[in-house]
Amino acid sequence: MKLIVFIIIELALSYCIAMQFCGKLEVASATRANKADGTKTRSLELGHTGRAMLMVAIFIEFALIALLSKWLVVVTLVVMIISMVIVWVNIYLRGVGIEAFVPLLLLWVGNIVASLFQQSKVGTESRWALFFIIFEIVMLAFLLAGTAVVKFNRYRRMYMDEEDADDWEERKERIIRTALNWLIVILIIAVAVIIMYWLEVKFDFLPPHRI
Repeated sequence: MKLIVFIIIELALSYCIAMQFCGKLEVASATRANKADGTKTRSLELGHTGRAMLMVAIFIEFALIALLSKWLVVVTLVVMIISMVIVWVNIYLRGVGIEAFVPLLLLWVGNIVASLFQQSKVGTESRWALFFIIFEIVMLAFLLAGTAVVKFNRYRRMYMDEEDADDWEERKERIIRTALNWLIVILIIAVAVIIMYWLEVKFDFLPPHRI
């Protein structure tokens, strides 16, 4: 049962990540394809094939981490490195106009779930496990902070470049969109916490295991 639940969770995350990330790339490419002089260039179109290939690649990455999860130090080192890369990629993509926070957050969640798959005893009694937990919380904070800082700088530059004739209604719409984006992120995190709590209560999904 635990294997089935794990596969379903990771497949769902892989699907969401692939759809979100490919969609963000296509939107950014289409925006850049429309030049200021009215001409258009060819934009990126990944289609169903691109999304399917990315989904498979992500699921394989989750599966490999799950296979390594019986070795605590090895798997946590791998996941820690990937988490640092995720933070850097999020900041870089934000800087070039690609908003990939949500798929990268889901990738971070999927890696954490995979790293715990075969762990029979992970808790605060292990100093390394405790360090890993703290490290991942810090990486999550950096992921959120990096997104917020880049977005803040973008809005600041945009407001500085705008003429005084800028309509208040337009600013209000931007504020509302930003608030809605953060609300979606908070809801995703809340739903993930609820699901993991239910799995722990129902199936003893997370270590340390009771049996």
